[in-house]
Amino acid sequence: TARLGQMSVMAESFDDYYRPQGRRPAAGRYISFNLILSNDGELPQDISLRDCFEVRDETGWATNLAPADTGSRSSLDGPIPAGGERSGQVLADVPADADELDLYFTCDAFGDARTAVRLT
Repeated sequence: TARLGQMSVMAESFDDYYRPQGRRPAAGRYISFNLILSNDGELPQDISLRDCFEVRDETGWATNLAPADTGSRSSLDGPIPAGGERSGQVLADVPADADELDLYFTCDAFGDARTAVRLT
């Protein structure tokens, strides 16, 4: 679990070789995990999966997250009320030979602040 401002971010149920039906990874392989966001503050926080998260490997290569279910909008997008929590299955297209993967969480609401969760 990592904290940034009033938000807590946790990644669990990591799948290093996720294979969604009908999709092929451009970079090498998909990873998938359940992402849990908690708003521990007193004000709602607006979250965007595409704008607030990225996965980076040990070489600095980076990619955004996407919902694991291609037919749906991310259950993580939108405002999270004060004291509220959201979770959803997400995926990232990463290089096949990436060994160390970190999930970076950064949102405009927090300026240049960022935090990371080690995935592998």
